[in-house]
Amino acid sequence: MQNDEQESLNIYLRQISTVPLLTVEEEIQLAAKISKGDAKARETMITANLRLVVKIAKEYSNIGLSLLDLIN
Repeated sequence: MQNDEQESLNIYLRQISTVPLLTVEEEIQLAAKISKGDAKARETMITANLRLVVKIAKEYSNIGLSLLDLIN
C-alpha cells in the first residue's frame, strides 16, 4: 500500500472509531424511523456501521483490490 493511501486509510479509521456503536434498542428505533422515511436516522445507522464495512472489506482484501477501494 502506498504511503498516501495508507495515511488516508489511517485517517478514515480514526474518524470512524469515534462514532459510538448502537445498542440493539437504538438499532430498532432507528429502523422504525428509517421505514418511515427519516433520512437522519438512515445516516445515523449507516455511520454507526462503518466499522462493519471495514471488517468485511478486510476479508476480501486478498482479491487484488486495495482496502480503500473495497471500503468505497
